[in-house]
Amino acid sequence: MEAVPPLLFRIEGVSAVRGRDLGRRGWLTLAEGWVGDVRARRVVLTDDVSLSYVVPPHIDLGPLRGAYVKVTLTDELTAAGRRAQMLTIADETGRPLLLARFGQAGQVHALGRSRVRIALSQRPGGPLVFGTEKLEYVVHVGEHVRVREPVGEFVVCFVARTMNDDVAYVIADRTLCRR
Repeated sequence: MEAVPPLLFRIEGVSAVRGRDLGRRGWLTLAEGWVGDVRARRVVLTDDVSLSYVVPPHIDLGPLRGAYVKVTLTDELTAAGRRAQMLTIADETGRPLLLARFGQAGQVHALGRSRVRIALSQRPGGPLVFGTEKLEYVVHVGEHVRVREPVGEFVVCFVARTMNDDVAYVIADRTLCRR
């Protein structure tokens, strides 16, 4: 039996928009607003939208208090029937502040103008490979690396790898990381 994903997210509220994401066979939820309150595992935006989350303890969303953010949550159903999620929190210009994913590796994410690729080592239980056009990093479970890109400095945290080779990772702006 597969363990519970180490990252979990939910967006609720009157102004949150939810619809089918046909390209990924799942659901897409969008919300935006000013961050009014940040509590343990919960962020409250204007218009009574709340984001419930579970991320590694060294990721702190407290610095978002008072900022205008755009939140996107994709819930996917994989071909194997497992659930996958991708949470993106961006500032009002669309610059990513947090990308958090639980699901298959092999993803490509945009950090401003840069593209980053996520892959897994083929070795059982092996590390995550995180690559930009310039550099490639190897990150083991429980570890993190700092990455400088033209749009800022990010911290990549490799949270978990399951028996089915699903991965959990977080890419956070350095202002959201306590390490």
